[in-house]
Amino acid sequence: MRSYTARELEEETGFSRRTIAYYVQVGLLPRVGRRGPKTRYPKLVRDRLLFIRRVREAEGAGRVPATPLREIGAVFEG
Repeated sequence: MRSYTARELEEETGFSRRTIAYYVQVGLLPRVGRRGPKTRYPKLVRDRLLFIRRVREAEGAGRVPATPLREIGAVFEG
């Protein structure tokens, strides 16, 4: 299965490493076993980041109201 470095995630999603780390810290993204420059993130992390990006873009365009991170997290939990 494909995995991604932090740099690849930054390039594909537009989120900074700091934001990605924050999303892991608050539970929006799963923790990965390894930390540091060789950390590899599963496709699930990329998919969730792209979902968050789409929500934020829709908010910016006025298509949806502001959505707190906890509500986005609830979507991920099912």
